[in-house]
Amino acid sequence: MTMDTASSMPDESLLSEAAKEANQKPWDLDTVLGFGYYQHFQIWVVQTLIAIVGALNYYNLVFMVSDPPDWGCKNATVETCAEGEGEKNICGGGEVVFNTSHQNFIHSLPVDHHWLCDRKILGPGVLTATYVGMIVNSLVFG
Repeated sequence: MTMDTASSMPDESLLSEAAKEANQKPWDLDTVLGFGYYQHFQIWVVQTLIAIVGALNYYNLVFMVSDPPDWGCKNATVETCAEGEGEKNICGGGEVVFNTSHQNFIHSLPVDHHWLCDRKILGPGVLTATYVGMIVNSLVFG
């Protein structure tokens, strides 16, 4: 070793002291990434509320296509669901009466458009098409 090299080398006491300080330094995720109380609050509180509100935002679609709980024909002698397709097979083309005093009754697409009997599949079809459209929209537009 030359004299210049020996003078530029740190002595043993400095090296051992630096090693002790390095061992005492905590290497947890918060220290490494710089997370603090604000980031914890944002992740656990704000993001949780956004996830809950986001889920409830799409839950209204279920109510949009819910089936009426209790319905019948105004003319009691007519069959409620006859063979065939369309409006003619529901109460023989007559008037449909819904029990609006039922606790689970809500105005929905099946009630407004008489999606009853053979047309009952239209409600789940609309819901499925809406969700597939949302998935395609999110994949294409982000």
